[in-house]
Amino acid sequence: MEDPYAWLRDPGYPEVKDKEHETHLLAGGNPAGGPEDPGTLALMHSVASTHIERGDHEVSLALMTEVVATSRRVRGAEHERTLEAISNLAATY
Repeated sequence: MEDPYAWLRDPGYPEVKDKEHETHLLAGGNPAGGPEDPGTLALMHSVASTHIERGDHEVSLALMTEVVATSRRVRGAEHERTLEAISNLAATY
């Protein structure tokens, strides 16, 4: 049986293919376990990156701000993923 949580251990983030795929993922079509789950944070980070690529900085900024705040609270300010999220939030500007 395939491990549905294998992607959480992947060093990268899940790729969001298009708006329909994004809607599916955010509606629960992912194995993430809640707003503070590492999978949820990775998904939000990926969606924010997709919006940046599409030129929708406002949506990306809102998502990245939430990812940074949650990651700081859950993982701590010095955690590798928190620092990566902060860097990406800065790049959004």
